[in-house]
Amino acid sequence: MKKTNLLFWGIVTILFFSYSYQEILFYPIHSIHSWRQADCVSLAKNFINESNLLEPSIHNYISDGGKSGKTAGEFTLLYFIIGKIWNLTGVHLWIYRAVNLGLLLFSLFHLYKGLIHYWKSKFWSLFTSLIILTSPIIVYYGNSFLTNTTGIACTILGWSFFMRYKQLDKSKWLVGSLFLFTLAGLFKVTAAVSIIALFGVFIFEVLFQKKVKLVFFNNRKWFTFLLFLSSFLFIAAWYIYAEKYNQSHGGKYTFNDIWAVWMLDDEHYNNAVHFFKHITYFQLFPKLITWVLAIMALFSFYATWKKGIQYFLLYVFLILGFTTYIILWFGALENHDYYFINLFILPIIVITIIVDFYLKKTNGLIPFKYKTITLSLFILGVIYSSNNISLRYSEKLNPSYKLSKLFNPQGLIDFWHWTSSTQRDKGLFTIKNYLKKIGVKESDLVISYPDPTFNYSLIYLNRKGWTSFNNNSHDPNIVRSQIDLGAKYLIINKPQMKATNQNLDSLKTFFQDSVGSYEAYTVYKL
Repeated sequence: MKKTNLLFWGIVTILFFSYSYQEILFYPIHSIHSWRQADCVSLAKNFINESNLLEPSIHNYISDGGKSGKTAGEFTLLYFIIGKIWNLTGVHLWIYRAVNLGLLLFSLFHLYKGLIHYWKSKFWSLFTSLIILTSPIIVYYGNSFLTNTTGIACTILGWSFFMRYKQLDKSKWLVGSLFLFTLAGLFKVTAAVSIIALFGVFIFEVLFQKKVKLVFFNNRKWFTFLLFLSSFLFIAAWYIYAEKYNQSHGGKYTFNDIWAVWMLDDEHYNNAVHFFKHITYFQLFPKLITWVLAIMALFSFYATWKKGIQYFLLYVFLILGFTTYIILWFGALENHDYYFINLFILPIIVITIIVDFYLKKTNGLIPFKYKTITLSLFILGVIYSSNNISLRYSEKLNPSYKLSKLFNPQGLIDFWHWTSSTQRDKGLFTIKNYLKKIGVKESDLVISYPDPTFNYSLIYLNRKGWTSFNNNSHDPNIVRSQIDLGAKYLIINKPQMKATNQNLDSLKTFFQDSVGSYEAYTVYKL
């Protein structure tokens, strides 16, 4: 068993360096969705000195009439843990990245151990557990800051525990499985598809237990029902609390609501379809792997039907769940590729179904040619994702242009080059020590322009206050109201303001008392 464990971690180590994680771990937040990642970092930083899980806040004073950053979204446990680690170590983004990546890899390792125990096949267990690490979306966000990654890690662990429950028929594994599915739903409500699908199968077995053999659940139906009920109540309780918390403080950094297809106007619908077609589609897997998985997904209906009605129902419930998820959050197809993260449990399940089907059919001996094809697809995925992660950080990682052209249309290459640029934020990642040097205290509230996000510039300035999000037109009257609320300094990137054709004239009245300049940024005392 130790050798098989070493094999898993050996391959993971190769992938680690293939994806340049040894460098990316120490990069600041940039590339796509810096906005949302910065919100997560901001929440974690605010838990350094906050000991109550139920009192989350961000750097941007969007709440209590501009007097605080108190706001809630997904469950705060990850942010709380990172904040407490940073309380001991100091703030290091690589720690956050490493924790999220470590959770994902641990969940895949646990899945691998369960599959090898069940199949007795190192090859198929490795391929099934590691396939999602050939997806550019997972490779990019896997060592990032979003709880979507934490959610899928809990989902994978939850299925691993459920597999052990099926093998051993011991309730402790069921308890652990539903606990992990609950955590997944708390970290990201859209990760609750798995537990809802399992609950559907549980209801079927309860209703028809006299006609069908119990496959997924034992006879302790009330105990199991209470486990499911507790899970749903915990998930619902948090999101109800988060909504009440936001209402009481008057600020929301995430809308915690659906973004359904019927809610979109024609322009948004067309933009969503266009973005998926030209950007996100290429981020799922290499096209060849995507199509192979699609064919396998269709065949899985037959494979699960042959295995038994409960397996078929579970698969149908999962497909319906993920289809409903896409419909309800269709608006996120535009520029929100991370919304797909929790869908990546589906490729794992599909491959598990197909491999299990053929292992049973061939008495554990799938022809060597299929292993060769499978290994070739996996290597293709690694090369593809390695190139993609280089494109996403192209300013630092220097991707192969020829390889990029082989895999991607020119528009996609240009998109990643644009999102990877840090020139528009020149000086931001190192400015906080300069601010201290010129007398700007960490407790001083600041206004940071231009920054259309809640927290991106504020977390690097290491100060709380306001951004362009609070004043998109840079109205001087709003600046004056923020001064009344305690703003001490205006920190402005004039070159970026000019480059984006934003009017500086309206702010000239605040340019009277410059206390210093640092690369692209000028600091004014208000």
